Amino acid sequence: MAAPASRGSGGGACNPTGSLDYCLAQLQRGTEPGLGKALLALRTQHIKETGGIARFRTHGGLAPLLGILSGSPRPRRTLDLALSILGNCCTEGGSRTQVRELGGIPPLVIILKSLAVESILNRTARALGNLAVDLENCQAIHEAGAVSQLIQVLTTSQDSECLQSVIRAIRYLADTPAHRLSLAQQGAVRPIAERLVSSLEDGPLIAAVVRALVELTKGCSRDCAEQLSLGGGGGAPRNLSWPRETGGAGIGPRGPR
Repeated sequence: MAAPASRGSGGGACNPTGSLDYCLAQLQRGTEPGLGKALLALRTQHIKETGGIARFRTHGGLAPLLGILSGSPRPRRTLDLALSILGNCCTEGGSRTQVRELGGIPPLVIILKSLAVESILNRTARALGNLAVDLENCQAIHEAGAVSQLIQVLTTSQDSECLQSVIRAIRYLADTPAHRLSLAQQGAVRPIAERLVSSLEDGPLIAAVVRALVELTKGCSRDCAEQLSLGGGGGAPRNLSWPRETGGAGIGPRGPR
């Protein structure tokens, strides 16, 4: 009978530099070249294992991971990997709660505000969207000022995947009448509605737009109606139930990427 696997094995038992223990130690140190190797192993191996996200969380991985995102400036590759891991972790309820409790939401808003790299903006918006599935997180994201930064990305990005992540995050932030009104008052509806006209050939993006407008137009306020009209989406409401009727993808936290 095989001996029980150690906590740090997970496919890396014969390779100490790929073990979970090694990865956690490198996250704590936060220096290269060990940090890059650890992030890559976490993303490609540990987080993808069955129960891997919960294991990473319970062994204290989220705090140093968030420290990488909130500390001194990091290379693009480091941020990409760290944000990818965080977004994947936020598909798990315990991690979503812990990220909020560790103060991990404001640093994500700062990243949206201070960096203009599409891949980083995409991963940051994806993480926020996954976090926003929980009501307390949704409130915290609004309070952190994320909406204005998401709208800024929405109006400047030309990358379809990035736009889909931003629009999806905004959809989850439209969870209550008060939040929908806040989104409309901050101008979130018009740039989303404009995509109905400008991105007709991009099926996945149009699907994300329609799903978002379904939520944003519930109990449609005057601000919302005006933006919908100005954005060219005035004729869209009669079709806005389409994604739900067809069981479109995108419901719930977005999984590993």
